[in-house]
Amino acid sequence: MQESVSGHEHRASDPQEIFNRLIQNAPPISPVDRSKAPFRDYLENTPEQWKYVRADEVESYLNGKRFFNTGSIASRHLTRVFEVIAPNRSQFIKVPLDLVVNAKGFKSWKGRGEISSKSWYSIYGNGESNSIDVIQHYAGLSTDLPPVTTMLMFIQPDGKVFFDNSSGDSHRISAAILRGNEFIETSEVYAYMLSENYL
Repeated sequence: MQESVSGHEHRASDPQEIFNRLIQNAPPISPVDRSKAPFRDYLENTPEQWKYVRADEVESYLNGKRFFNTGSIASRHLTRVFEVIAPNRSQFIKVPLDLVVNAKGFKSWKGRGEISSKSWYSIYGNGESNSIDVIQHYAGLSTDLPPVTTMLMFIQPDGKVFFDNSSGDSHRISAAILRGNEFIETSEVYAYMLSENYL
């Protein structure tokens, strides 16, 4: 059995190979330049001393990243074509962050907006803050960001590929962007072919 994905024939029985080929050939939507990432030095942060990052630097960097409301995609334009599931709890699927255009529940990469609050948990305790503060807190931690549960992959007729996440995990995705990370890890990817181009 075979299926056509983005104009190419692939074995339907090997979704991991399809996934790898598509992301390798996909042009970046928001190229990663770690040298400009506000929290590129997060590994140097300690409980005693964190490197100060200006709020305007964070805002300017996040504003420069493409954000697209994937909720605007009409369901009639979506056809699920394959899924990729991580083999176990210690091996994850790497999704390029330069292809991620949305985080569920966010109005922009700066989060939910100033009115909404978000509960946070880390090695420093827990609390509740607005989205952008939680994002910066996670970005500044010297530990790895946990993998996200689910990512959704969208494949356009013109060959462009982009991603968003399922509910939850949005703040860590934005934190990874602030660090200049190249990938976000996930346990599963569900891929959809679009019948129209959106980006």
